[in-house]
Amino acid sequence: MYKLSFIFFIFLSIYGCKSDSSKENSSAESVKQVPSNASVSAHPALIKVAQAHGLEAWNKTKQIEFQFNVNHGESEMQRKWLWDLENEQITRFIENDEITTSTDAKTANPEIHQAFINDTYWLVFPFHLLQTNNYEVEVNQKAKCPIKADEVQEIIVQFNETGGYTPGDLYKIYTDENQLIQSWSFHSGGKETPDLVNAWENYQNFDGLQLSLNRPNNTGDFEIYFNHINVHQ
Repeated sequence: MYKLSFIFFIFLSIYGCKSDSSKENSSAESVKQVPSNASVSAHPALIKVAQAHGLEAWNKTKQIEFQFNVNHGESEMQRKWLWDLENEQITRFIENDEITTSTDAKTANPEIHQAFINDTYWLVFPFHLLQTNNYEVEVNQKAKCPIKADEVQEIIVQFNETGGYTPGDLYKIYTDENQLIQSWSFHSGGKETPDLVNAWENYQNFDGLQLSLNRPNNTGDFEIYFNHINVHQ
């Protein structure tokens, strides 16, 4: 199935802390190429993060509309979507046209599906992660947040060496006392230096979903943000 590293695949094609820890294999199962309304078993830390971001409301969500935006200095890119979870379809709106395809990669329009996977992993990462497998999880209770330098919980997700687009990729998620993600970093191939570090800012409540709408990077030269969000339950 699609690995989380793909959330950076399209983006990068457009623009060229140790502590006491516990480590164990994830027991999450891959149900679909994209998450359905039903959650599955996963590492307890990941479940808590998903619950903090509104897992109960997500399980009731039938459709979600949103626009994914990338601001990179003088250039900006947008993609507008309707995700029909109930009927397993996605629609991309391009100017005065719209293209609808399946959420199943085997039958979907490949270009539309790839962009959709990228954009929804940025938007609802905690829910996607519950239905991704082949990774290990390490939890550090006292780690330094890479952007604010606060002492926070760090959850490290590293994928195994088989399956997906780029095996071995590593993700570090930094959460506050309420289990909301404050920032994350992406390390291609598990390397020490991150390729991307982004803050999660401007949380807003959408019918029980806690969504971060602004994702500036740590150097201030680009930002991913979301708008035109409508949730239908």
